[in-house]
Amino acid sequence: MKGACKVSKRISKKRLEPKPSTVYIGPSLPGLAQYTVFRNGQWPAHVKTMIEGNDTIAQLIVPVTRLQAARGDMQMPGHILNFYAKQLLKG
Repeated sequence: MKGACKVSKRISKKRLEPKPSTVYIGPSLPGLAQYTVFRNGQWPAHVKTMIEGNDTIAQLIVPVTRLQAARGDMQMPGHILNFYAKQLLKG
């Protein structure tokens, strides 16, 4: 029984660890502004609905820790993030 107690504690700690916050870096859209931060990686219902309609939006949501690099990548012609941003602007 002693080993079972340790496993239980490890699982409990893992469940309590927060997910990293993410940020939307794409162009502002109705209902979703550029640089909107999602705490614990949780998207509100209206954003989930937007992503269901256009999954490109999800490709432009990155971990906050990658914000600076992702912003640079999005401005670089030929980079995949640049491609996704242009796709959203086309509609």
